Amino acid sequence: MQPITLVHSVDDVKTNISRFNRLINGGSGKERLVKLLSHVQAWYAVEKDGGFEFGPSKFIGYKDMTADLYADEAGSKGRLDGRVTEKKLSAWATLIAEDDPRHEQAHRALSQFCAKYGAFPNARAKISIFQDSSDEGVNEMEKVRALCVLIKDLSDEARQELRKRISALG
Repeated sequence: MQPITLVHSVDDVKTNISRFNRLINGGSGKERLVKLLSHVQAWYAVEKDGGFEFGPSKFIGYKDMTADLYADEAGSKGRLDGRVTEKKLSAWATLIAEDDPRHEQAHRALSQFCAKYGAFPNARAKISIFQDSSDEGVNEMEKVRALCVLIKDLSDEARQELRKRISALG
């Protein structure tokens, strides 16, 4: 039985997104990947050439994923766990919220991607996007995580004061 290991970096993830797209575009196991497209609820994307390149959470969240391993292990009785990959991947990607200007474009692109293979996206599909590695500094989600760590260590009195100040911000 092949071992299953989580990815360790955004570079691992981007490699897996490229691998997924290469496989579904005619690689070994293409038919098995196509059959699972409509089941994917957690999609991740990188912006590429003015569009998006997509990969499912359970495929891109594990190192050295193959079409056969994904197809064999992605189901409810399989070893791939979307909760685990979501936790790992969400540290590097941002969910495209409905009020995000990219939301409609990304979901339309996902529909077109699936349609190329005669499939439709899952009605509950959500898309998260990886920050461009050329971006300087810390992204907003990293700032939120850092704030949560700091807030956790505050006294009850300090937390109440923080709530007042946040409410005053509007």
